[in-house]
Amino acid sequence: MSVRVSSPTQTHPLRRLASRIGEISTLPQVAQRVIEIASDDHSGAHDLKQALESDVSLSARVLRIVNSSAFGLRQRIANLQMAVTYLGFRQIRNLALTACIAEIFRNSEQIGSYRRDHLWRHSVSVGITARMIAMRRKIDQFEEIFLGGLLHDIGIVFADQYDHPKFRKMVLSLRPGESLEQFERTHLGYTHSELGELVGEKWNFPAMTRSAIRFHLDPGKAPAEFVRAVHCVALANYLITIKGLPSVGMNLTPPPTESVTALGLARSDLEAILLDLDDELSRNAALLGL
Repeated sequence: MSVRVSSPTQTHPLRRLASRIGEISTLPQVAQRVIEIASDDHSGAHDLKQALESDVSLSARVLRIVNSSAFGLRQRIANLQMAVTYLGFRQIRNLALTACIAEIFRNSEQIGSYRRDHLWRHSVSVGITARMIAMRRKIDQFEEIFLGGLLHDIGIVFADQYDHPKFRKMVLSLRPGESLEQFERTHLGYTHSELGELVGEKWNFPAMTRSAIRFHLDPGKAPAEFVRAVHCVALANYLITIKGLPSVGMNLTPPPTESVTALGLARSDLEAILLDLDDELSRNAALLGL
């Protein structure tokens, strides 16, 4: 059963666009199955293994990542059963979804400062950083927080693909000094957060993931059970942006002061996260290159 995480004011054109995307751009069957497994409390490692084994190419990509430097395992992982045993259900699920979602970002066409492959690097990096922040603050479900970070800007690529003329005009109008959401409302009539949430609902993304998509630019409005997780994504989004990997090629993200306060982070915590970040991104290079 689909659970709404918010009830934003939605124009009819936005709902129609989200419906069209949901109908035309379906996820691969294996990705849909992995999402169902992720949303079902009664599913487990065996269900995930069976789903992945139905797609030989995807299984191979997952095993390649598992055997990369990101995990530093002492012995080579030869099959999915070993992968799930060593890394656990949630990490293998996330690797599989990451490999599937990467296909949506393949086209590297450039519009002004924006490139879709750079958006992919931004998205993966935000997922990795959000997980780091969650682990540092001992927030449970840090693998779910990774998934929220990975998918937080998926509405941008939907607008690029399915509302391209207006999206192109919007990107070419970008200037420092205003937020991305302001440009989106002017040129598109909706924000990437609203569009991403609606499509995420149609594709049955977990509720926490949809909250991260919808509220990563205004985390205080997230549902209470997800608010700390969304603060992790919001802060990660800002940190990756100021490190030179903005979502649209330009820094239009205001400092998330609210998130720093809500997460109880001191200046020394932020410095430590930034210090460790390059090494963490380097270790996860296999994800960035999917």
